[in-house]
Order: sequence, then structure tokens, then C-alpha cells
Amino acid sequence: MFRKKSHKTKKTSHNFPHEIGEGIKNFEKKVEGKIEDIAHEIERDVKIVAKKIKKKIDAFYKVSFALLLTLSIILAYFVILVSTTPKSFPFVTKEIREQLKKNYGDKVTLEEAYISFTRYGTLKVSVNNLRIFNQNSALKTESESKNQEFLIPKAEAEFSLLNIIHSSFIPRTIKISNPEIVVSDFLKTTNAATEDASNAKQIELMVAALATMKNEKLLTKIFEIENAKLIFKSENESREILIKKSQIRTFTKDNILYISSTNKIGFSKSENSVDINSSCNLGGYNVLKCDLFLANFSPNSIADLTHETNVLQQIEANLNAGFSFIVDGGKFHNLTFKIDAKKGSFYLPKLFQEKMFFSDFTLKGEYDEGLGILDLSEIKTDFYLHEDADISDLNSLTHKTKFNMSLLISNLKDWQNSRFDFHIKLKDAPTNEVEKLWPVFLHDHGIKNWVIAHITNGMISDAYAQFSLIKNNGVTALEKINSELIFSDLDLKYSDDFPEITNINGLAKFTKKGMDIAILSADVLGSKIYDSKVIIDDFSAPTTMLKILGKSKGDASDSLKHADNNSSKFCAQVKKYLNGNSQNNFDIRIPLHDQISLKHTYIAVNSSITGLRNDYVNGAITAAVKKDLGSENFVTSINLSSAELNIKDFSITKKSDAEGYLNLVISFPRPKTLQLKNIVLSKKEQVKVGNKTQIVSAKISGEAFLETAPLALTSLDLKNENFGRNSFSLNYFTDKKTKQKISIRGQVLDLAPFIQNKLLKLPENDDKIDSSTIQIALDNLLLANSKSIRSFYFGLKCVKQFCYSGNLKGNYNKKSESLNLQLVKKSEENFTTIDGQITDVGYLAEALGISNIVAGGNAHIKLKNKIINQQAVLEGVIDFKNSIVIYENPAVKRLASNDLFSKVRDKIFSNNKTIFDSMKLEVSLSNQILDIKSLIANNYKIGITAKGKIDLKNDTYEIRGMIVPGFIINNLFGIGNIPIIGNVVGLLTGGEGGGLFGIRYQYIKKKGDREATFTTNKISSFVPTTIKNLFDLI
Repeated sequence: MFRKKSHKTKKTSHNFPHEIGEGIKNFEKKVEGKIEDIAHEIERDVKIVAKKIKKKIDAFYKVSFALLLTLSIILAYFVILVSTTPKSFPFVTKEIREQLKKNYGDKVTLEEAYISFTRYGTLKVSVNNLRIFNQNSALKTESESKNQEFLIPKAEAEFSLLNIIHSSFIPRTIKISNPEIVVSDFLKTTNAATEDASNAKQIELMVAALATMKNEKLLTKIFEIENAKLIFKSENESREILIKKSQIRTFTKDNILYISSTNKIGFSKSENSVDINSSCNLGGYNVLKCDLFLANFSPNSIADLTHETNVLQQIEANLNAGFSFIVDGGKFHNLTFKIDAKKGSFYLPKLFQEKMFFSDFTLKGEYDEGLGILDLSEIKTDFYLHEDADISDLNSLTHKTKFNMSLLISNLKDWQNSRFDFHIKLKDAPTNEVEKLWPVFLHDHGIKNWVIAHITNGMISDAYAQFSLIKNNGVTALEKINSELIFSDLDLKYSDDFPEITNINGLAKFTKKGMDIAILSADVLGSKIYDSKVIIDDFSAPTTMLKILGKSKGDASDSLKHADNNSSKFCAQVKKYLNGNSQNNFDIRIPLHDQISLKHTYIAVNSSITGLRNDYVNGAITAAVKKDLGSENFVTSINLSSAELNIKDFSITKKSDAEGYLNLVISFPRPKTLQLKNIVLSKKEQVKVGNKTQIVSAKISGEAFLETAPLALTSLDLKNENFGRNSFSLNYFTDKKTKQKISIRGQVLDLAPFIQNKLLKLPENDDKIDSSTIQIALDNLLLANSKSIRSFYFGLKCVKQFCYSGNLKGNYNKKSESLNLQLVKKSEENFTTIDGQITDVGYLAEALGISNIVAGGNAHIKLKNKIINQQAVLEGVIDFKNSIVIYENPAVKRLASNDLFSKVRDKIFSNNKTIFDSMKLEVSLSNQILDIKSLIANNYKIGITAKGKIDLKNDTYEIRGMIVPGFIINNLFGIGNIPIIGNVVGLLTGGEGGGLFGIRYQYIKKKGDREATFTTNKISSFVPTTIKNLFDLI
């Protein structure tokens, strides 16, 4: 990665190593002087002994004996002089002090020196309370003159006797026990350049000292330290590092100095020990090469050392590490390292938002001080992402995400203007955990928050990101980014106004400028999405635009469900009538504001729908829907040319081979409000007229407002031009609070389909409406059974349930029959009066689908409308003053199964009909309950009475009455004596000598019954005197 620097021959001369060398030489001279004196004495004694035995031993034995004797005397001298028990020799202590002061001044002091002889034949020199002061010349005040103090309670050095004989006084072993090394003001801030220069100088001095030791063979083979304390002091606090055991070994070979060490280090607040081992060699050109190994290192154990290391408090792991580096010219070069941990956790808020658990961590990298580049070539681990992560069990089934990263940091020498190049890889990351894995320092222009808020579930199977951050005067900015990820089974909810997209599978690419997501498959409502894109062209645009482009196939109703996805009733209605299969192309564009709204969204959908089959449409259609940005209008165009329309209730029909279109605009001007405007339904059909074929056009146009929750029509303006037999305009409005208005005007309105399908019903009373108005004016009102009313007009005004003004009139039948009813309220009255006349009631009964067994009959109506117990009540009298024909129908024929009724049936109905000369009803209508208080119909033969209630809403009734001789009723009405004629009179008088009798009946249909029940019984010997008395007997 880095270019290795060339090494040139250097000759380095420094005061400190020179002082060490001079001190050692002076010490050697002193010791040599002592040894020479001892040698002279031994030589004199040897000569005396030699003279005495000279004549007895030959030359060979003489020499051998002399050597043996010399060595014995020397050894005996040292055994006697220097025993295994340490002894203090004042002249030795004095000489050592003088030499230390001569070479180091007041920087080094000692208390006492001892000499002893080891059992394995070496000379041991011990020093007590050795103090070393490192004076910083930059400090001026006396209180600051001692910044670093080294207290060594005991230091030992062992000398080989053989080396001493050869005049070499370098210790074979040095051992330091229980030292205390105090470093003051270690947190003091210094100029970075000055500090770097100072560090470089110290490193260069250290290498020079090692070179001097190598070149002059001033090597100590073993250097040991036990229980050493490094005490770092600042103004208000101190921290300790304990060197529990340290051993350094040195040797030279081929002019190369080899240094190895084993160390066990502890920290003040940690019970764990760190094993630090190293291996170095110093070769030619004074280039130092080292390998360093750490085992069982916990970063949080050194968190209290400095403010800068406080961040390590949040890292819980035991690390193993290896470092290799070269020191040349006082600088580090080619530093490589590898760090690994089996498991652990960290909470670094500037890196990741949440605490992260990991296993199998590896970090590899290299650093070149000269180039100022840190290359973290591999950072690899498995993240535990679930809250129940159990890192104590490495075989746990808890989900793991594989994380790989490399980081290149350039221009480290100028940290405020440095550069960071990241390359990150992820594998098997749950989408719900993206927030944990998203780097905090990565500027995302709000994309992170949007992703977290709108995307859930699923998995990111593979992902990578390459991006660069640059610092400019300390301000960090994203220079570039390239990212790609493969995902599966994601769910996207980009707005509550739109349905959720689920099970998304695809490939996403991100750059600094934008993103491009290819959706291979997804589900939305009942449709499948494929071959689609989700795009953001420019993250930095004033308004970030999210584009969703693609294709789908599935339920035809899905495209309209987007219009109001929150209304279940609306969606159910759409699905009911738009129930085919569709193939769609869609283009959706959403500005990513803080509040996403339907109004500020662009939507374009083109659909081809087949298999459409409901009560009204059968076949295939094509549809296009478009909504512009800032608009609330869904412009919709539907081609119906391949579909059959059959909305018979409204006379809207079209053959499948006829040209047809439906165009409209769907809008949501307010929440839960749907507007359909610019509605145009049109068709062109070929119709044969005689022998000719003509093109007939028809069109319905208008607009409507609906409330979607619950679904209800609030406004409708409609114009029908030639659909069915219609030509009219309809206006309807209600605010569901104060008023309601209906207006129908035009040439023709065909109500026959409504009547035939029983769609015309009495409206239910609505207390919420304060006022209502109805106006209908038509040239021709088409009714059932080919009946119609000409010049029809109906007007009605009501307050709450009380109608105070109204008019109903029209002409019908060839005889110019008419109906004319007036509803009037006088100011002094609390009720309104309905007064008028209907000629040929039978015609209207058949036209309105009420009955086809009535003919003729002119009714005089006099009713009152009043409020009783907060309910609108319509009550009064309907009087038929001329004959009315009642035809026998299948229902009446079924009554003949009753024995008593069967006896009079054939006499009542002649030629399947009977004619009543008069009929009178007293009725009351309230809350859709029709109360027949009395009904009397009679002719010369028979009289019929009835009373009871009919529930118009539930189609139930309970009617009771009597069938009596006609003359009885005639007498009650003062018609006079009428001759008793025929068998009917005989039957109803009991024959000659018998009393008068009648037939009592009841006609009842309860809720749930398919047919009514008809029962009768005989009543004898009665003569009613009043009309009331007649109904009392029922």
C-alpha cells in the first residue's frame, strides 16, 4: 500500500548515549584497578610457592598446577570477599554515586549499593531507591522542574565472572522490582508540530542508544521488571498502569541486535491482565523492525487514562492484536496491524445510533506516518441485531448480520482537512434494523428518516456502499457515494393516503445525487407489481421527488382504491362494480415533504380490464387515470366500446358492439369527500327505423358529491339526453344538517323501471334535515304498464317532518282524467290541509304499480298533516262518490278456500268483478305505518268493512272487517229502503224466520311470512244502528 523508504547510512552522535558509554568505561577502569591490585598479590604468592616445588615437578605439571592454583586463589578470594549474602561496601556505593553524578548530574540518585555472589556463579550488584528525574528544559518555574520521576526501590544487575576476567563489565541480567514511574502534566496540551518533533527526537535517541549498545557490545541479555507502577498525574487526578511482569532479552548475531520481550500489564480499574509480547531487530543503517502482540486486551480498561480515551469506556470486548512496524529516522514506517475479538459490544453514538453487539470481529490495516495515511483494509464482524441478542452463546439462533468494511483515511497530518474513503458490505440485514446499521456520520438529506418511517419487514440479503467524506477546516461533507443492495419481502407504506406495497423484491442503487430501485416483484392490494422502478433523481433538489414507475396486474378495482384507500365502504363498492382483471402501467411521483399529501402527488395509470362482470357492465374496457401535481383531480377516461351496459333501472343500456365512453374527473376536495365532475357517459348505436339504419346518440352528463365515510350522496347534477326514453335534468342537494332539495325538469322522465323494480319508496323521516324542497316539472312522466301523466307538476316544501306547502297535478288517460291536490297551511292553524280530487284512481293505481284490480273511481281527498309526539302524522278521509270496479284476482280466488267466504264469493263477484257504488276510507299515516281506521264499501248486494294497520316498511299488515248485507249499510247512510233481492240476502239473513248475520274476517301477514292468512266466522242476530256501532262489532 505504501512506498517503502530507502535507508541511507547514518552516523549518529548524541549526548545521552555518549554519557552512558563514558559512564560504563569509567566504571570499568575503577574495577580494573582493583582487579590489578589483587592480581599482583596473587602473582607474588604464586612465585614463592613455585620456588619451593620447582625442583619436584616437571614443566607440564608446574604449569597446570600454577593455573589451577591461580584460579582457586581467585575463586576463594571472591567467595570470602563476596558471599551470597548481599554486603554493602561504602567505597562501591561512593564510586557508583560519583560516576552517576559525573555523568548525569542530579538526574539520578541512589540510597545504597550491595554486592553478592549468586549460587550459579555470577556477581550481583543491587541498588536501593534509585531515582531518575527527566527534567524538561522548556519549563521555567521550580515547581515544574520535575515533570517525570522514576523511583526504583530495588535494581539488580548480574555480571559474569568470565566476562569480568575478560575485562567486560556489562551486566548479564538486570532486574528492577516495584518501581514507581511518575509522569506529570501528561494531559497538558502542546503544539502538535512541537509534540511531533519532540516524539521523533525521543524515538531517534532511543534507536541511537540501541545502536550504541549493539556496536559497542554493551548488551544485557535479560532485563526484567516486576510490579512496576506507571503513575500519570495531571492537575486534579492520577491514573496507574501496573507492569506485573516484564522480561526483555537481547542478543546479537551477524551484526544484528535482536530484542524480544514478554509482558503482563494491568490497569488501575481492571482485574484483567494484558499480555504484550514483542520481537524487534536492529540491523544496518540503524533501522528498527518490530512485531508486537497483545492478548486479552479490554479497551475500556484504559478508558480513564485520558479524556481522549474516555470513548473506550463504551467498548466491551477482549481483543487480541498484532502490530508490525519500522522505525527509521525517528519516524514510524510501514505499520501494519491486525486486531480480532471473539465477541463484544460497543456504543459509539458518533458512529452508530444504538448499542451494537458483535462476534468474530477482525480488523486489519496499515499506517504510514510519512504519507499520513491510515488504511483499515478490512473490518469484519457479525452483528447481533435483535434486542434479545445473546452474545454469550456464539451458536445462538439469534439473527446475525455479516458486516465488512474498509476505510482509507488520508492526510492525517492535517486532521482538519483529512479525507475518509469507506467501503461497506452487509449481508442478511433485516430491514427493520436499518436504523441501527445506518452510520450516523453519513449525511443522508433526510433519506434515512424516510426509509425508517416507511419501509418495514423483509431482508437486505446483500449490500455494499462506497462513499467518501472530506473535511474542510473541520467541516465534514459527503463528496461521493455509490451503493447497491439486494432486498426481499420489504413492505413500503409511503403515505396513509395510499395502500401499502408488500413483499417487495428488487435491487437498489444509490449515489450522492440520487437513487434507482428496480422492483422485480411486489404486491399491492390484490395486484402484483413487476418490472418497476422507484427513483429519486436528485437528493439535493429544492424538492426531492420520489418516482414510482412500473407495471402491475390483478384486481381492476385497485387503481380506483388509491383514490380513497382509507374508506373501507368506498373500496368495497369499487370492488363490487369494478371486478375484472387488469393490466396496468403506472407513474406515481411524490414530493418528499415532511407531510406527504395526495394533492401534491402525481399519478398516471393506464389500465386494460378484462372479465368485467357485474349487474351493470359486462365485457372489457380500457381506462386511463391521471392526476397532476398540486391538483386534486383524477382525470379519468374509460373506453366502453367492447363492453355491454345494462343499468335498466335508469334506462342506461349499450350493446357490446356499440361505441361508448365514460369520461369524468374524480376529486377529493376535502377529507372523506369524493367529487365526480365533468361526467360524460356517451354512446352511438345503429338502430333500424323501418328499412333504414340510423346512428342514434345518447349522453348523460353532470357531476356529483359523495361522502365516503359512510358512503352517501350529498349533491347530484345530472342531464340525461336520450338514454332510454329520457330527456331531463336532475338536481339534488343536501348538507345533511339543514336542508335538502330535489329538482327535476325536462321533457320526459321514465319512471317505469323504478316502479317495476319497486325502487320507489316513501322516504324515511329525517330529523336532521331542517327543511326540504321538491320540485318536479315534466312534459311527460312515463309510469308502469305503459301509463303516463302529461303536464306533470309536483311541488312540496317541508320543515323537519312538517310539510306546509305543496301541489300535485297532471293529466292522463285519453279521457283527460286529472289529479289535482293542494297542500295549504293557514297561518292561524298548526296543521296543513291536503284537499283535492283524483279521477280514475284505477289508472293511477296501475300506473304506479300499486294494483291492477281497480278501475275507475273518482276520489275526493281531504287530509290533514300535523305533528303529534314529534312525529309527522297525515290523517283524513278519502271518499269515492261514484262507482269503482274491483276485479277478482288470484289472491281473492285463494280466499275461496275458506268455506264461509266461498258461499258468498260467487254472489259478490259477477264476471270476475264487483262494482261498489261508494267507498269511504278514514286513514292515518305516520312513520310508514298506514292505519286504516275505517273502510266502508257497498252496493245493492253486499257491504264490506275493514280496519287495521299496514307496515309499509316491513310489508306486514293486520286487517279485520265484516261482510254484511248491503241494505244495512245503505240504511246507515240514509239511502232508504232497498228491496231485498236474491240469494245473497237469503244467505245473510238466515232464510225465512232466521235472524240477520254477517261474516267477520281477518287478514294477517307477519314479518317473515311468505303469504297472509285469511280466517272467517259467522255473526248472527245483529242490527247496527250507527256506523260506529258497525265497527265496534269487528
